[in-house]
Amino acid sequence: MMRLPWHGRCAPHAILDIIRGCNCRCRHCYNANRSAKFKSLVELKEELAVIRRARNVTTITLSGGEPLLHPELERIVSWLHCDEGLTVCTLTNGIAFDDAKAEALRRAGCEMVTLHIQEGQLRPDLEGADIDGLRREKGGIAWAHGLFPALISTIEDH
Repeated sequence: MMRLPWHGRCAPHAILDIIRGCNCRCRHCYNANRSAKFKSLVELKEELAVIRRARNVTTITLSGGEPLLHPELERIVSWLHCDEGLTVCTLTNGIAFDDAKAEALRRAGCEMVTLHIQEGQLRPDLEGADIDGLRREKGGIAWAHGLFPALISTIEDH
């Protein structure tokens, strides 16, 4: 049996789900509810305490739903980065990701933006657009504001 270098408490990364609701439709998504339900900072602090009891995390990814829809996203990023000392990444479909949002995330302490842009999504910015061009555009926005851009896709067997 292969043993990964990270296991149990020493796993350095966790995902914190901050919102239910999304402005995009994906075939595989479990988050079918379009109306947003935002977790409060109090709820997120309780969830981070659970994560810290289970793991010695140094990095955290904010996810959902679509985290860029959360009205307190920058405050959450700042709390995690400044108060909790964590490296913060945001996993987003990128629809609401523009220069202003990128700069606000960077100022709050976010270091990485993982973009989920793929074929089969129902999204307003993809109709008739080149998907690779959209990925380059959104990745370029991240890079221009000092955020490390990454891409994520769901693998499907067609």
